[in-house]
Amino acid sequence: MKKEETTDKTPKKGDGFRKTLGRILNGKFFPREVFANYWGILLTVVALLLASIAHRNMYMVQLNKIKKLETQLIDRTTDRILLEYKRDENLRLHEISEAVERHKLPLISSPEPKKEIVVEPINAPVKNEK
Repeated sequence: MKKEETTDKTPKKGDGFRKTLGRILNGKFFPREVFANYWGILLTVVALLLASIAHRNMYMVQLNKIKKLETQLIDRTTDRILLEYKRDENLRLHEISEAVERHKLPLISSPEPKKEIVVEPINAPVKNEK
């Protein structure tokens, strides 16, 4: 009695690639003369392919840098606006401007700083000095 042999071969992952590569090397897929006669053109095509891949990678790196810088700019602009609101809130600029308008005070720039500032109402009687 002979044992029944099962020839159940499952194709491996790289078998198709290995077969194609073997055929190319043996000259069955493409004749070797094609490679011998047109090696310069084939080398140029491979170099152009590698250059295009490198160019695309550099483009993507630059694009990612630009996107990162845009995000940082938006974040800093938002922070600046929020800090301006906080500063205005602390300085109460709105209340000061309302008080100046309410009392109708003139806004005159002072050429030199003074130690004491005296504000007299506009309707006050004028003192005549003689």
